[in-house]
Amino acid sequence: MASDIVYETPAADDIRGLAEVGARAFTDKQFRCFCGPSCFSIEEDTEENLKAFRQYVGTPKFTHCHVARDRTTGKIVGACQLQLHEDVGDLRFPTWSGSRHHCDATECYIEWIGVDPAYSGKGIGSKLLAWAVEFATEKGCTFMSLNVVKGNDGARQLYERKGYVVKPNPPQHGGDGCGTQSCACCFIFCFMGCRYTGVDWMEKPLTPIQDGSSVQTSI
Repeated sequence: MASDIVYETPAADDIRGLAEVGARAFTDKQFRCFCGPSCFSIEEDTEENLKAFRQYVGTPKFTHCHVARDRTTGKIVGACQLQLHEDVGDLRFPTWSGSRHHCDATECYIEWIGVDPAYSGKGIGSKLLAWAVEFATEKGCTFMSLNVVKGNDGARQLYERKGYVVKPNPPQHGGDGCGTQSCACCFIFCFMGCRYTGVDWMEKPLTPIQDGSSVQTSI
């Protein structure tokens, strides 16, 4: 039941749980060898996530994360990681991939959001998205942003219902200046299971108010 799920900021010892839910939530989008079976098991993908997530502990970026936890088992069953202007990009992606985002000064970027498939349909993703807007509001951001892979129509439609709009001219995503958009598309095709050929850039505007916070704009 949804009432059995609690939402909170993760602790340092939640890193493995974060890595696991990140692996389980994207099992259909894992890196594949020549479009065949996934090259990595969930366990291997979890270990790769751990290498990145451990670097966030003790930094502001780790506090820009929110998790959904099963109250009964203590298991992390969903998570949302945000990136602000001062945060490093997604360290799961190599610099040459062109897939690490660089935020504008007043941007709040949804780096990844995922829910354990066993807990889908419980509104967890929607609650995490609502938290993201509230967090951005408190930080005085002027807009939310995210990428959704082309062909993932279910996710795109969900974001549209939440007020996100596809922008025709997405910003360049450089791996610290080393990547190109073409390189990013090739990387996404392989990394996301040889089914997705690129990403759509989506934004949701927030309107600043006098005290420096923000309110959601009606779209």
